[in-house]
Amino acid sequence: MDLKALLKNAVTQNSALKFFYLLLAINLWFFVMGEKKAEFSFSNVPVVLVNKPDDLLITRQTAESVNLRVSGSRSVLATLSSNTIRTVIDLDGVKPGKTVYKDLIDRVKLPNGTTITSISPAELSVFLESAIRKKVPVHLNLEDGPEEGYEVTHIAIEPEFVEVRVAQSEAEKVEKVMTESLYLSGVKEDIATELPLILTGLDLPRSLSTKKVKVSLSISEKIIEKTISDIPVGVVNAIYETTITPSVLDVKVKCPYHLVDTLMQETLNAFIDLDGIKPGKYLKKADIKLPGTVSLIQTVPLRFEVVVSKDRVLQ
Repeated sequence: MDLKALLKNAVTQNSALKFFYLLLAINLWFFVMGEKKAEFSFSNVPVVLVNKPDDLLITRQTAESVNLRVSGSRSVLATLSSNTIRTVIDLDGVKPGKTVYKDLIDRVKLPNGTTITSISPAELSVFLESAIRKKVPVHLNLEDGPEEGYEVTHIAIEPEFVEVRVAQSEAEKVEKVMTESLYLSGVKEDIATELPLILTGLDLPRSLSTKKVKVSLSISEKIIEKTISDIPVGVVNAIYETTITPSVLDVKVKCPYHLVDTLMQETLNAFIDLDGIKPGKYLKKADIKLPGTVSLIQTVPLRFEVVVSKDRVLQ
């Protein structure tokens, strides 16, 4: 048998067995490589504080996370991530004030067979204070204004006061709590809603006795003051020729916003009623006829000189 035939037989005979040995060799290679020692870095591993006394609040800690360098088998390290590792600090029995934890390596939870070669920061300080409760008012946080020509005329918040739980050193600064923003852009009708509360500048575990409040707003059209000048003054029920001095008046009125541009001289009627008045000289007030939604504030002048002659009005 020639060399070419021998090679062909070596390749083609017992191919299944040969394929099995190949797979076994590949798996063995991966196993050996996986068991080789390696070092991995893990950034921003969370610091978890547990068993905090109920009467204390954490006001500050010098680090929220740590950075690690860990050695161990490659296969084990490959299963880890910064999200699966924890640095656990047990606060059981801690007292108010500053507590320093220097042995952070011993507080990192890792699988057996792994070793921390470096940790940063190497220590952690936790500051705790006694917690106190305080009652403060709720303020509504309004953004924008309602529709042009409308205004907020009444605000009701229920409850008006809530209790906050804060650190003793923070209590004096906490004078109120705010609701989340309520946007009024384009609004022209009353509003009734619920809004979450916010402890501005303070984070958990500071707390509130209630998380939401009921808010009611009354929104009405603005009432505008407007002055209209030189309105002619006429007479009614006159049987004699009459002269009026002056012959015009100015008025100041209150009117809804939508009438401001349309309320002019032509829309108002000023007159003096001379029913039963005989010839002579009089001081008379003028009556002003206004649209139903308009109210009178002032007229200038208040009285007019009315001279009634003996000449009758021609019919």
